[in-house]
Amino acid sequence: MSAAQTPASELELLREKRKTLEQMVRIAEAVERLHHGLTASLLLGKPTHLIPKKVVESFEAMDEKTQMLPSKQLHRILEQLQNSIQEKLANILQIAALDDTDLLAETPESDAVDNTPETLLREYQKLAQTAVALRVLLHARGERTGPTELPVQTDNIRQQISDIAKRENRCRSKVKQQISHLIQDTQQLLKREGLPNGMQEILQASIDAFQENLAHIEAGGNLQNMPVTMEIIEVADTEESIRKNIISTKDKAQAEDGKPSELEAELAGKRTGLFGKIMDWIAAKFS
Repeated sequence: MSAAQTPASELELLREKRKTLEQMVRIAEAVERLHHGLTASLLLGKPTHLIPKKVVESFEAMDEKTQMLPSKQLHRILEQLQNSIQEKLANILQIAALDDTDLLAETPESDAVDNTPETLLREYQKLAQTAVALRVLLHARGERTGPTELPVQTDNIRQQISDIAKRENRCRSKVKQQISHLIQDTQQLLKREGLPNGMQEILQASIDAFQENLAHIEAGGNLQNMPVTMEIIEVADTEESIRKNIISTKDKAQAEDGKPSELEAELAGKRTGLFGKIMDWIAAKFS
């Protein structure tokens, strides 16, 4: 960033880069869900005893209530899930052929049902992984469960998974690169002279949160489960909203006394939306 830029203009650039990052993360998450959903589908086509236990352990934990259901009821649920998977698999493979930006297509307001690719992929992943987990649970009870008949050749699914894995790696690399750029730009802003202590602390919190997410991704963690949610909150454009974002006199006095302000306490207690709150507050201070 140029030294001639004002904090407000630097923040505007950071906001644009955050918007780009949010889009990258959404695309990467969609591809990740596609990968996980098709992998679970492939497992459903295998005999239950060949499904690796460690794979099932990586799924979201099944709630205790479901685990306690009688086997007869679990068989009925499994059958319903398998039927739904058979119906949806062809559509999921069509989504796999979409370009990255098309994965973020929005549902028209006139539609009563949310049929966006992101929603369909999220639902399908849950369906397929739950079906696999139920198969394994029933098998552990000594119940007989056979492979699910899929409407698509398994070789085709394997090829799709191979292609999607490469695509996922590319998406993850882009996300990591964009996070690294945001960390560097925020560090540059932090070096400015005359920034209030409270602002320095909040900027540092932003850097720490980005670094936490970056470490999570580099360690192989799922983008769906990042430590800090990278959602975008637009800077308020009304006088009333801006007024609410500015630290009050009372907050300033608390900061001078060494106590955390109400805003800082809120930021410390809320992980979701951290970046938006930080940038909104700073933008209000310099507006």
